[in-house]
Amino acid sequence: MFIGINYQLSIINYQLKKLMEVGEFIKEHRDLDVRNLALQADKFPDIDMKYALMQIEGWQTARNKLPLYADTDGIIFPPSISMQQCSSQFTAEYKKELADRICSDKISFIDITGGFGVDFSFIAQSFSKNVFVEIQPNLCEIAQNNFNILNIQNTKVVCMDGIEYLKQDTQHFSLIFADPARRDSYGRKMVAISDCQPDISEHLHFLLQHADNVIIKLSPMLDWHKAVGDLEKHVSEIHIVSVDNECKELLLVLCQEKTEKIDIYCINNNDKTIFYAGEETANDVNDVYLNNEGTKNIQDTYKCLYLPNTSLTKSGMFEQLAYKTNTKILAKNSHIILSKERIKDFPGRILEIENVCSMNGKQLKKYLSGIDNANIMVRNFPLKAEQLKKKLKMKDGGDKYIIGTTDRLNNHILFICNSNNF
Repeated sequence: MFIGINYQLSIINYQLKKLMEVGEFIKEHRDLDVRNLALQADKFPDIDMKYALMQIEGWQTARNKLPLYADTDGIIFPPSISMQQCSSQFTAEYKKELADRICSDKISFIDITGGFGVDFSFIAQSFSKNVFVEIQPNLCEIAQNNFNILNIQNTKVVCMDGIEYLKQDTQHFSLIFADPARRDSYGRKMVAISDCQPDISEHLHFLLQHADNVIIKLSPMLDWHKAVGDLEKHVSEIHIVSVDNECKELLLVLCQEKTEKIDIYCINNNDKTIFYAGEETANDVNDVYLNNEGTKNIQDTYKCLYLPNTSLTKSGMFEQLAYKTNTKILAKNSHIILSKERIKDFPGRILEIENVCSMNGKQLKKYLSGIDNANIMVRNFPLKAEQLKKKLKMKDGGDKYIIGTTDRLNNHILFICNSNNF
């Protein structure tokens, strides 16, 4: 009897020692290149290199993406694919703020597609009871460890399909969160709601019956108009979330009743612009568009050119943006906005207009004389940026911007701008 107990204790002590050794190895080598370290695996026969390399790679990703996780000892990171797919700390914190605002009570929260658990770990901080559901056992084990390390209270981890769990659990939740899997069995990325698992359009009414509030995370590639249609207009808010002008997430807040009134939040880092779908932009929508003015008129009248940030561009709310900021849109498909005076805190890139010219050879020679380097961009233009750069014989860089676009009269024109004063 005593021999058995001593033997078990020695096994446990041995395992703990091995874990400590791996932990120390990870800390000592986590700044090194993972591929080079993998080639040196034979030098460390007592280390579980597969696990160690996975943790080092995860920590290196987390340094920028999830600083809280990277700075917390004891966090376990999942395989690379899960680290790529998980939310960043910024977007997770944004979802927590969203949940705090829309939930009048914060009694119970369930994440039915838990994954690595980043979104859950932030949102759950606001609720009294939390349920994390994930179908993959290894992710459940990792999540349980991390929730304990992060001191996420009153949390239940369940390893099964999220929809099936809801069918068994009779309680009504304050909030359901779902981030449907957007890869098929071959690893290909899916965009449409019906191609993801679970298919939210199929389970829409079921989810609405089980919660006061439902937040769905969808592919940033999905057109929000299509999503609203697929979800039978049970959408009250749309959140287009970008980080450093790269669109990361499309979040939908679902409501019990069908609605035509949708609040659209365009987020890029700390910039937030809110629109209301269907709101009037002006008595005459043409008021927000530039008149049929030639290049000389534009150059003499308008001082600033604006390129709305990625979230605004994806929203398609250009007329509302121009009306809200008292600016003018160059043309229907140009996505370029102009103003006579600088608009402070405009949500996008702001450039000073120096010249505007046609693609006529003489004008190009006149206005581009002395410019050897420029940042070439195109908006609704027959040439790609690389092709335009080659045609203009420009090198990359500098503080000049040359933007090829099409005006309201279908003329191809160039804006020559600088960013020095902005």
